[in-house]
Amino acid sequence: MSTPDTPPPGGASNGGVEDTPPRLVVLCGLPFAGKSTLARALAPTLGAVHLELDAVNSERGLGRDGVPISRAQWVATYREGRRRLEDHLAAGRTVVYDAVTFRWAHREQLRRVARRHGADGVVVWVATPVAEIGRRRRANRERPTRRDVRPEDFALVARGFEPPRPEEAALVYDGTVPPDRWARDLAARWGLPVAVAIHPDPGVRSSSA
Repeated sequence: MSTPDTPPPGGASNGGVEDTPPRLVVLCGLPFAGKSTLARALAPTLGAVHLELDAVNSERGLGRDGVPISRAQWVATYREGRRRLEDHLAAGRTVVYDAVTFRWAHREQLRRVARRHGADGVVVWVATPVAEIGRRRRANRERPTRRDVRPEDFALVARGFEPPRPEEAALVYDGTVPPDRWARDLAARWGLPVAVAIHPDPGVRSSSA
């Protein structure tokens, strides 16, 4: 049975794909775009660690029962996420970084971390239409399946969102194909076999982004 942050069997990285250099897959997109859903398809397919900041918050006991997460608490969560990211990349593991990363500066910081560890940094923009995001938010309020996002917090991210620049060469997932199929297509594009090992990061439970 796998446990959080458990390396692949035998100590191999990247799901046993020994000759493949690690990658850092940075997801970006609005809340409720489906980032975590895509990440849960990408991680096992790429033999990667799924590093989800919402799960780090849950592990720290934050955001329960609708209690707002303060700026200071978010800063601590980002620092913990960065620490885990550094550890995984240093061990040669591919990582799917699951957070809004809605500003260029956030994504550039992560790319610098990847380069420092000899990993390729790849941005994936989960570009779900705003109307569909609104529908998901309403449905979640009626039948909660994940932590809600306060209207003022959603508005802050939406107003400040900086779509990937051309020089970021981001891949775009628009939800028109199932996440698992998109993940398999990406693995094939990168010349990777479909991995079988799943390496979750610590968290009480995953939540859809």
